[in-house]
Amino acid sequence: TTNIPSDLFFSDIAVSGSSEYILAGYGIVGVPHMDAIYLLKVNSFGIPIWYRSIRDSTTPSRVYCMVKKNNKYIVTGYSDSVYTLCVDDNGNTLWHKKYFQASHGLVNITTTSDNGFIACGWKNNQGLIIKTDSVGNLLWTKNFDAGYSRYFNKIIQHNNYFYLIGVRDDVINDIGKPVISRINLNGD
Repeated sequence: TTNIPSDLFFSDIAVSGSSEYILAGYGIVGVPHMDAIYLLKVNSFGIPIWYRSIRDSTTPSRVYCMVKKNNKYIVTGYSDSVYTLCVDDNGNTLWHKKYFQASHGLVNITTTSDNGFIACGWKNNQGLIIKTDSVGNLLWTKNFDAGYSRYFNKIIQHNNYFYLIGVRDDVINDIGKPVISRINLNGD
């Protein structure tokens, strides 16, 4: 594989097969220079097998997290909207969903017991959680406003609950405090 840009910023990695890996991130593509989503598949020696650039919009794209499910890779992040993107083991786009406009961001995604996905991040200084089905269709969304900035960084499912970690910012005193939250499968 040739012509892989040198200014890529990777944020996540997933195992693909016994000795291959898929990296997800972002970088600059084209003229005028615009950010794009980048996926790079490498072997165990780091030698590229293929790469894909996906221009999400005319605004900068950021990739934060990727999860593997059934040899498919679901990537989440934001550009002019928050998104999830699913590719197969060869980097072909299977689906690409956008959910909200700017001032939102998804920074973590995981699979759920109903074969869907749940992602977390922020929306206008509020904690944000979105729940989708297995092909990225939005099932529900929850915002958590606590009178201060709140951001969720990680979400996991354990039995009948989702657990989130994040931070709340007290802008008056300039103090960030850790947040641990638990919600049920419906987001309550």
